Amino acid sequence: MKNLKASKTAEAAKVAAGDDEGDDSSSSSSSEEETDENECAKRIKAEIEKEKQLKRRGERRRMMMCIFQGITLEEIGDFNFSSDVQVKNLEKKVEEVLVEKKKLLDREKKLEKRVKSVEAENTSLLKKIEADQTDIDILKVKVAELEEEKARRDEQNKYFELKNKKLEAAKAMKEHEIYMMNKVLQNMLGKSIE
Repeated sequence: MKNLKASKTAEAAKVAAGDDEGDDSSSSSSSEEETDENECAKRIKAEIEKEKQLKRRGERRRMMMCIFQGITLEEIGDFNFSSDVQVKNLEKKVEEVLVEKKKLLDREKKLEKRVKSVEAENTSLLKKIEADQTDIDILKVKVAELEEEKARRDEQNKYFELKNKKLEAAKAMKEHEIYMMNKVLQNMLGKSIE
């Protein structure tokens, strides 16, 4: 910054010296010198403002680095009012982000616990399904045995029905023979025999 000021002052001096050598009239040179000095002063002021802005930006960057490293504003030093407000706003936002991050971590932990409990419940249900499946398999075997028993009994029933039909047919035949014998005897004797 000092070098820049010195170069600007030297530049202004050269401009002033160059004007003295080029013009012989003192009135025109003095007014030109004043204009050159005013322009030089304006340039110097503009450069100084630029340096101040660059310095503020540098302070802001340094402040941001300190915030992220855990150093507070009081430890860094003094800043201008607008920078302090901006930094405090930024600190609030950082704090809000940290709070939100903590909330998300808590939610993630709760969800992990829920997932573990659901997985445990799922495992117990799978074991119950396996036990129930075993019971189902046993019942299927029993049903198959009962169906075989039913089929065997159905065959026996058919056999007994056929045997019963044969016996009924034999009985009917016997009754018919007895009836016919009674008729023959009635005809022979001429009387009804009961």
